[in-house]
Amino acid sequence: SHLLKTCNICSTDREQHLLVKCDVCNKWSHLGCLDPPLTQMPRKTKFALWQCSECAPAS
Repeated sequence: SHLLKTCNICSTDREQHLLVKCDVCNKWSHLGCLDPPLTQMPRKTKFALWQCSECAPAS
């Protein structure tokens, strides 16, 4: 189905519940595919957005 989101990193649409969207580039990634991987969903608020490692400023 075209309604499934696809991971930008591993290019699969499995484990939909583990996909998180970057608020900058709007691409979806599995928590475990991120570098470093996340163990839980990032907490998003109206003021705190989540950025993937490609969009986040280098720490």
